[in-house]
Amino acid sequence: MNAAAQIAEAFARLPAYLGGHVAVSVTALLLGLAISLPLAFASIRRPALRSALLGLASIVQTVPSLALLALFYPLLLGLAALTERSFGAGFSALGFLPSVLALTLYSMLPVLRNTIAGLEGIDPAIREAALGVGMTRRQSLTMVELPLALPIILAGIRTAAIWVIGAATLSTPIGQTSLGNYIFTGLQTQNWVFVLFGCAAAAIFALIVDQLLALMETGLARRKRGAPDRGALVDAEQRGRLHGGTDREQGGHQDQPAASHRNDAARSCRFADFAPMVDIPGVQLYSLQKGPAATQLFQSWKGGKVIDLQYGLLDYCDTASAIQMMDVVITVDTSVAHLAGALGKTVWTLIPTNPDWRWLLGRDDSPWYPTMRLFRQPVRDEWGGVFAAMAAALKARIAGG
Repeated sequence: MNAAAQIAEAFARLPAYLGGHVAVSVTALLLGLAISLPLAFASIRRPALRSALLGLASIVQTVPSLALLALFYPLLLGLAALTERSFGAGFSALGFLPSVLALTLYSMLPVLRNTIAGLEGIDPAIREAALGVGMTRRQSLTMVELPLALPIILAGIRTAAIWVIGAATLSTPIGQTSLGNYIFTGLQTQNWVFVLFGCAAAAIFALIVDQLLALMETGLARRKRGAPDRGALVDAEQRGRLHGGTDREQGGHQDQPAASHRNDAARSCRFADFAPMVDIPGVQLYSLQKGPAATQLFQSWKGGKVIDLQYGLLDYCDTASAIQMMDVVITVDTSVAHLAGALGKTVWTLIPTNPDWRWLLGRDDSPWYPTMRLFRQPVRDEWGGVFAAMAAALKARIAGG
């Protein structure tokens, strides 16, 4: 058979071989991620568990991939015989199942190692800041720590994907169809076109998967920073809107915190409660509210007098940029209060009758933020008097220049 005929035959077998290779590689990688990531998260604050996991994964990595694939055959053969006797139904100890199990173990070390390294590398001050603004440890992990560690975690996933795709070519001897069929068939028949074709196909598949993961990593990095065509932090349109009324007192407000907070009902208010301040001459309000609560802005006739910024606030950097352009930030007890206080901006915070411990009792200032003023609710669920006092303070501020 000449080279052209061999190449044609190789292409004819490609759909079946590539399909089997993709199926076993993707299944093993997804299963490895499903096991490795939760274990890595659980081990962050458990040094003993972390050491044990990394040690076991490292031991698995020292076993040659072909030996690891073959090792599962006798184990599954015995298990298949046991299930046949016990339940009258068995399964094949060759092919897909042992390949997936072995490749899953092979994929775990880089994911475990990079996830743990990425989370451990986060500055402890960032975790303290997340807890300080009222986040739970779970919220700190999912909303702060994971986004920061994501580039390192994705680098581990990319490494695992390359390892799995490469090792999957060795699953052919245990009965799994893969691109390794080209290589082993070629070696047995001295068909070097098949050998080269199988090697090239596996390499190209690995490179494609790696580039797809790289694109995902780049997209997530851009999402975290804000897309480049938006400009930095706050887009040009919103900068124009914020700077357009420099002769007016500019106030940003947020009236509702996250609905998942256990004290949400007590510390929240409605957009309608801001009515006393909407019509104060010389005042322009900007809404920093995000999420479902922001719809209140459009349900009130006074909402047309408030400029909504929510669609330009993709992360805390955007919110901080908007806050920097405000004269006063008015908010209930949310992370925006802490952010504005940390930025040194004038911030008026509405405090419920049963306040969080950070706000202490019987005072209208905060030891944590020198530029913050506290407006305390005298009666539970009654914000009218608080907003009346705040409106009077805002008028006095304008009158005083």
